[in-house]
Amino acid sequence: MAKAGLGIALMSTELGARTFEVVPVLPEDPPMVEFPIWLVVHREVHSSRRIRLVFDILDDLLSRSTHPKRKKKTPRR
Repeated sequence: MAKAGLGIALMSTELGARTFEVVPVLPEDPPMVEFPIWLVVHREVHSSRRIRLVFDILDDLLSRSTHPKRKKKTPRR
């Protein structure tokens, strides 16, 4: 809707830079906004080592992107 000119939207700086129809309206260094991200998987595959590995990698990447100084977690087993 913001892209169509119908308001404002919260988006990453990287996404905004690639979306030519939008312009930044907040200060250069706005406060961090945090919200939960849920990773879900079907119960029949939740114990799969491959699924667990993907979840752990996503958890690490998402944690570092929102908390750059956060220490790396020890892998779950």
